[in-house]
Amino acid sequence: MIKENLDDLELNTKNILRKVSDLTLWMYYCTNFSINKMFKSELYNDKNPSVKMYFDNNKGRYHDFGTGETHDIFSYICKKYNCTFLESLRIINSDFKLGYNALSTNKENSQLVLGALPPNKSIVSQKYLIHVEKRDFTLKDFQYWNDKYYINIDTLNTYNINRISSYHLLDSNKKIISSTYCYTNTYSYYYKDYHYKLYAPFGNKKWINNLNKDMLLGYDQLPYKGDMLIITKSLKDVMVFKILGYNAISIMNETSMFSDKKYKELNSRFKNIILNLDNDDTGIKFSKKWKDIYSDIKLFFIPEKSKTKDISDYIEKYRLEKTKKLLINI
Repeated sequence: MIKENLDDLELNTKNILRKVSDLTLWMYYCTNFSINKMFKSELYNDKNPSVKMYFDNNKGRYHDFGTGETHDIFSYICKKYNCTFLESLRIINSDFKLGYNALSTNKENSQLVLGALPPNKSIVSQKYLIHVEKRDFTLKDFQYWNDKYYINIDTLNTYNINRISSYHLLDSNKKIISSTYCYTNTYSYYYKDYHYKLYAPFGNKKWINNLNKDMLLGYDQLPYKGDMLIITKSLKDVMVFKILGYNAISIMNETSMFSDKKYKELNSRFKNIILNLDNDDTGIKFSKKWKDIYSDIKLFFIPEKSKTKDISDYIEKYRLEKTKKLLINI
């Protein structure tokens, strides 16, 4: 009985077709699909309709008279997205939210990149737009955010954080140039139209964004006036400070700084401004740079003896009450 239940959860063609018909898959993945007439292939620049579909026992067969190629739905997805057979199953599993165990193949659970991505950097050129496909939060998401950092669903919603199933890079005409299906927990921070910072804590590439380097994360969530403002280097740290009762914003990274005009504006709104960067060499170096420019700013580092570098790591290791005590004299 247990073996049968495990088999029912395995990601394979049989289980996929138990939940989604072959015809539905063809209609979803084959852009020019038609049952009754020939159509142009989307796999190349097909000037004349050269493809015809044949169905036998409710399974479609794609035949291109121009190239001689024949595909079932799974080999078609492999061809279209230049991916492996296993990856084609994972794509369907993700797109249709089938819930099958993608790990049953003993392959590493990672992000699948389809098409040609820009250079492998965390910052994508601003000429690219980002579109995300949202999905509901799961128990694993709550275990990551709440169990580790005490960040609840209300806080995630406040800061426009969503779980996503995939994201697409678009050109200036909003045409898709690449798609990434996210098989690890991946989250989006929405800044404005088609501008996001994406975070995959368990992925091979943890960050990707198309934001300007001088953008401030969490700025829109600040009150107009306050006693204290903490400047830190990640939105996760901002949310941890929020649940601890402190106003905070994040620069894009530890080497970022903002303009004198922006500092003066924030200084007029908050009585005290505190800079909290990591307690590593980079964080200490740029903290001193901030202090040289803004003499009234107060520097705060997580104690090195804690063996943690930021407030998120600290609260995960030492939990809520000890973290509150750490900040009493901030």
